[in-house]
Amino acid sequence: MLSDTPIFQIRAELAGILKLGTTPYGERRIINIMGGTVEGPRIKGKILPGGADWQIVRSDGVVHLHAV
Repeated sequence: MLSDTPIFQIRAELAGILKLGTTPYGERRIINIMGGTVEGPRIKGKILPGGADWQIVRSDGVVHLHAV
């Protein structure tokens, strides 16, 4: 059963946007993840620094992202 109540909240500290240029699919950007927290009624955790959010920004404004 689906619920409209959030099960957790993510708060991430992010570095500035690194713009790597345009590709045939859109603009490639990377945003480094500096840390943060995950909290909810049944979960509590820390986001460790070192990850990154890899993005492609399409010409229609849609952003494809892959955070690792």
